[in-house]
Amino acid sequence: MKKTSLIFSILLIAIVTLLTIGNKTIYTDIIIHSPVDHVWEKFMNFPDYPRWNPFILKVNGEIKTGNTIEVVIKPKDREPMTFKPTIQAIEERALLQWDGKLFVPGIFTGKHTFEFITIDKNNTKFIHKEEFNGILVPFIDLTPTRLGFESMNIALKYVVEKNNSKQLSSP
Repeated sequence: MKKTSLIFSILLIAIVTLLTIGNKTIYTDIIIHSPVDHVWEKFMNFPDYPRWNPFILKVNGEIKTGNTIEVVIKPKDREPMTFKPTIQAIEERALLQWDGKLFVPGIFTGKHTFEFITIDKNNTKFIHKEEFNGILVPFIDLTPTRLGFESMNIALKYVVEKNNSKQLSSP
């Protein structure tokens, strides 16, 4: 009986330790020289993603709080991955947030957030971040995911600003 209690205690301590240290955050941001309306419009045009987005290849489903959607991502130098997160929050021209998990909560969960902050009428700060938690987090290299976030940010900036200059140059 004592041996079983000891094993159970060690296992419990190991799980609690992994859950405690199993938190990582990727935070990226970029300034886009365009009004927040334009950045939001391009970001929310999911059918256009294959033309410009090197990280999020596809988003399917109705973007509404509580809905489950299908997302295909491609971290740098990795194979594409499909997952089905749940929309946690959406605020027009300000925020989109979803939660995804591997199997069950506590194993590997991510809260993915896209924020759009108006700096002034012609500039937007785009924040792209994800908070990971779970017992597998300490063992997963998130570098390819960070690089994917950064490449998406740069591509969004480029496509929005390119579109702005076309609008400015047209008669």
